[in-house]
Amino acid sequence: MGKHIKKKNFGALKSHDYHVLMQQILPLALHGLFAPRPQMAMTRISKMFRRVCNKVWNPCEIDSLQHDVTVSLTLVEMHFPSSFFTL
Repeated sequence: MGKHIKKKNFGALKSHDYHVLMQQILPLALHGLFAPRPQMAMTRISKMFRRVCNKVWNPCEIDSLQHDVTVSLTLVEMHFPSSFFTL
């Protein structure tokens, strides 16, 4: 992953590398770029992805995870334009 980041070539990453980017590196990279509220929204999204990608799930936490997904997506939609979500 390091050689791709140095060359700024993100098209050749494997799926695990994208997971690491989304869950760990993205919140750190965006830390100083946004105001506190959009930054919190992106951090919540990263934490949500980390919880979804766990190898072991606790069935009692599924309702909590669903609530966190709803709140996180709502926060992101409040701070980013709708064109941010279209491909």
